[in-house]
Amino acid sequence: MQANRFGFSTQANPCSNGTCDAVSQCIASMHIQGVEDYGTDAYGPSGSMINTDLWFTVKNEFISD
Repeated sequence: MQANRFGFSTQANPCSNGTCDAVSQCIASMHIQGVEDYGTDAYGPSGSMINTDLWFTVKNEFISD
């Protein structure tokens, strides 16, 4: 997980040797879906959902079966 005032990223499996599998491609899809669902101004300084000028908390869950 990486975050700064202007971006937030999580990764399950990075692409290796320039080839991305379905899990790695999900990372890009999640970003695109987030922008489509919440808009480009949802995250960042004065963001409509997460204002990075203020403290915020992130919860991460690992689910397996």
